[in-house]
Amino acid sequence: MAIAQAHKLIVIEDAAHALGAYYKGRALGSIGHVGTYSFHSTKNIQCGEGGALVINDAQFVQRAEIIQEKGTNKYQFLRGEVPYYQWLDIGSSYVISQLNAAFLWAQLLAMEDITQKRLTTWQTYYQQLKPLDIQLATTNNHQHNAHIFYFLSHSASHQKLLLLRLSNAGIQASGHYQPLHNSIAGQRYGKSNNGLKNTLKVSKCLIRVPMWVGVDAERVCEELEKILT
Repeated sequence: MAIAQAHKLIVIEDAAHALGAYYKGRALGSIGHVGTYSFHSTKNIQCGEGGALVINDAQFVQRAEIIQEKGTNKYQFLRGEVPYYQWLDIGSSYVISQLNAAFLWAQLLAMEDITQKRLTTWQTYYQQLKPLDIQLATTNNHQHNAHIFYFLSHSASHQKLLLLRLSNAGIQASGHYQPLHNSIAGQRYGKSNNGLKNTLKVSKCLIRVPMWVGVDAERVCEELEKILT
């Protein structure tokens, strides 16, 4: 944020996975000028498809309302601030359906309980996998929301072997995203310095284990212990 301020840049904070997580006491999504949350079905709090834009700088509120409502000032009209609404800017229909909103509301009401159950599962993984010969996730003393639990295998071939063995045991583990700079679009539109060798190495070794409310973490740990020993 200091760099952005020095160069008069706007920061859009991608907090898609981070609802309920904090950095040095500040909620993720509240640090940039605007923040974004995802409520996709793979997230901790979800409604199938949906998301939220968090406005942390008042100068962006009015335009965000207009863009959200098909490019009109309908929100101002509904508040009685203008006699009629009209088209003012670019926009689309970004409002989720009432059915999705009702489902999401129930999830938000249960957010503390959901987060606590995920954190308990995360701790189970951490404590039981800590003695094994793998590199575990760390939290850097900040308050995470247990969105995922991952560890690093020794190599790309080791990752493939572990994923195969876990699959054969009926456990759906996976890798993670392809590094953006190494994707087709990333190579076309982006740029990177020195090839980001560490990023590529981690991407070939990272394994995510199942993480959701109700997962049998004990069984996953038992299977991993069998495979790794």
